[in-house]
Amino acid sequence: QGTGKEALGLTCSADEQAVLAVLRKGPRPSDLVHRESGLDRAGFLRALVALESRAVVRRLPGDLWAKVK
Repeated sequence: QGTGKEALGLTCSADEQAVLAVLRKGPRPSDLVHRESGLDRAGFLRALVALESRAVVRRLPGDLWAKVK
């Protein structure tokens, strides 16, 4: 049996996990998150939009991104 995360839709792709790993350090500007994640631009944007749509990350004033919890 799983942890229940799958049932809640909380599984993340490898790209999403890379973005979250950067944001665990605290709010970051998008260009820094992109650079530190090591993803290509398309993969980075896809992951960021997916995470935002599930309310896992949110955009703050000043082009900063932060993990919600």
